[in-house]
Amino acid sequence: MSALILLIAALLGINHWLLEPAVKASTDLFELRLLPWLLLGTLAWLLAGRQHSQP
Repeated sequence: MSALILLIAALLGINHWLLEPAVKASTDLFELRLLPWLLLGTLAWLLAGRQHSQP
């Protein structure tokens, strides 16, 4: 009986320490929370342009 309790405790610990951060990271990725920052960086990069060297 105690082996079953230890197994359940280990599985809950794995869920808490490994699965929950992975779910949070994938949620942030799929909800596109970083999209405004990516767009702002892309816009700044496009506005900055390239320097052309003149001969």
